[in-house]
Amino acid sequence: AVPGEIVVVEPMGAETELLVQAGAAQIVLMTHGRPAVNPGDKVQLSIDPAMVHVFDQKTGARVTA
Repeated sequence: AVPGEIVVVEPMGAETELLVQAGAAQIVLMTHGRPAVNPGDKVQLSIDPAMVHVFDQKTGARVTA
């Protein structure tokens, strides 16, 4: 698991966008529903590689294998 801290919780209809600071990296997560988390909460992230989408930081284009 990767330790992180919730920075932003943004409800977006049926999903919620979370911005998590994990070391030097900022990770944006989309979750279903309304997780019981708040900015400042410490979290442990377990990431399913099959569910990851990576985007180029400069162009915003999705990076594919």
